Amino acid sequence: MGVFGGVSGALFVKINAALTTHRQRFISSKPAKVLEVALISFLTTSVGFVLIWLIDDCSPIAYTTSPNPLKLMCADNEFNSLSSLLFTTPERSLRTLFHDPPSSFKVSSLIIFFMIYYFIACITYGLAVPAGLFIPSLLIGASWGRVVGSWMNSSYPSQFPDPGKFALIGAAAQLGGIVRMTLSLTVILMEATGNVIVGLPLLMTLIVAKYTGDYLSETIIEKLTDEDLDLFIDFRPYMCEAPYSVPELRGMITRKDLCRFRFEAYGDAFRVEELAFSRKITKPVAS
Repeated sequence: MGVFGGVSGALFVKINAALTTHRQRFISSKPAKVLEVALISFLTTSVGFVLIWLIDDCSPIAYTTSPNPLKLMCADNEFNSLSSLLFTTPERSLRTLFHDPPSSFKVSSLIIFFMIYYFIACITYGLAVPAGLFIPSLLIGASWGRVVGSWMNSSYPSQFPDPGKFALIGAAAQLGGIVRMTLSLTVILMEATGNVIVGLPLLMTLIVAKYTGDYLSETIIEKLTDEDLDLFIDFRPYMCEAPYSVPELRGMITRKDLCRFRFEAYGDAFRVEELAFSRKITKPVAS
């Protein structure tokens, strides 16, 4: 599971970096960003509703721990497990994947949800809206981890009675494969679950996911920093005499180029004339 988390995390990083490059080149104005958010919101909602309409995924309502289960396209005393994952908050979906009994979700529904949510998380991280990676990454991993847990429960029910534990391990593997942290994530997930016993399995999974992901790609922060050369526009006068556009510079500038400059550092207090003199002699300034 750690290896799969590292591979899927590295793929997530590569896809999101490619989308970020596309956004920087072609979606730069405010109206375009608003239109992109509206189109993606409409697309994801429409796809989710169509899948719920096409797929019969009704289960007895006794199989869920949710206080308000969704009954879309289902009879009385039944709930739609796929809609309970798609059309609710990510936190509640994560809670149901961790705590619902083994018969709550069909494996096919979990696989469909994993593919849909993986795609949604890839395209939404980087939109002009407040969004993060922590909960979406946990939810992606919990979905495929629950698939593994369901398979193990059906094959060895006495040894693996709770697929929710596999959902937790999968959530850790997916998040570790994207952000590549080990000890801090182990402590965070232990505190979140209130279970010290899962500490060692989580740590082992996160270590494997980290090194697998590091072998395949950079972390998502490093990758997006490489792509986001808007941060380095002020360095253009020092690097080349001819004017270049940002897309052209993106393929030309490396971190090695930036490290060639001799920086002039200042403390908390300095005179304006000192700063003006440093800019005049074309030195980057750091305070």
